[in-house]
Amino acid sequence: MPKTGDETNIHAGHRERMRTRFRKTKGTGFVAHELLEMMLYYTIPVKNTNFTAHELLKGHHSLKDMFQHCQYDDFIKIKNVGEKTATMLAIIAAIFQSEETWNPEKKITLKTVAERCQFFLEKMRKGNYHEEVLMVACLSEKMEVLCFEVLENGTVGHIQVSAGKIAKFVFQSNCSRVILAHNHLNGVAKPSYEDVVETRKLFNLLASLEIELTDHIIVGGEDTYSMAEHHDF
Repeated sequence: MPKTGDETNIHAGHRERMRTRFRKTKGTGFVAHELLEMMLYYTIPVKNTNFTAHELLKGHHSLKDMFQHCQYDDFIKIKNVGEKTATMLAIIAAIFQSEETWNPEKKITLKTVAERCQFFLEKMRKGNYHEEVLMVACLSEKMEVLCFEVLENGTVGHIQVSAGKIAKFVFQSNCSRVILAHNHLNGVAKPSYEDVVETRKLFNLLASLEIELTDHIIVGGEDTYSMAEHHDF
């Protein structure tokens, strides 16, 4: 029975030529689908990854665009992309999305309620979360975003909020203000009794560190709610 490993399959010669070309040119001259094709060699050992690369890139104008807007659920839908490949691509996507968030050259200000709501609504859309998550944005005195993190997550309808973890992250950022946000999977953009209680506790804790909790945004579907605007804490 013939072997089916990478060394003996019908694409092995092509793959080695691609690797050799990449090493010699340091990637110069490679187009997006070729780079993606080579990346897939390491999780798809036998099949033609050129076709898969083209399928992954459909609807995206670049590799960067694909990684900035796709998640595991998007990758796993593509033919020949199994769990291992989808996970690898999702990890790379997370790196791209994290780098975009922390880009110091990109000045984002969240001075108004409308700006805050839009900022977190877009983050929730991009994440396409299937569980509740708590997001934290650390801001300067001028209300510029210094850093951003998805700090907590949990099962549907419940997030285990660690006040100490939030305080540590915020304090290390050397920020002046903080805005929190979390999503409601039932689509209702209004705080629960527990949301109000926990937010007030965090407000007092951060105040003891001389950091202002400026707002807590609730995202439910395409709707948003500002707890600061409604004087909930």
